[in-house]
Amino acid sequence: MITKKIIADRILLYLQHQITLPDMVNWAEEALMNDNFQDDSEHTSRNILAHIGAAEVKAFGLTREDCEEIMNKLGVKLKVLATEV
Repeated sequence: MITKKIIADRILLYLQHQITLPDMVNWAEEALMNDNFQDDSEHTSRNILAHIGAAEVKAFGLTREDCEEIMNKLGVKLKVLATEV
């Protein structure tokens, strides 16, 4: 079952460079095909996954701003934390 938290967690993995954009796109496409969403009467999760799935097309992409907007729709506020390497 795909929940908003699962989507938010996956976006965080992408933003932290733990998964690639193609991995993110593939995951979103597979999740859409499974069509098993929790509490999605407004189709928020489906619309977000469709947006992510289209990110492999250069014209769409998946920018940090896109991720921030998506996370807001999921009820999560992004904060940037910088540490020295």
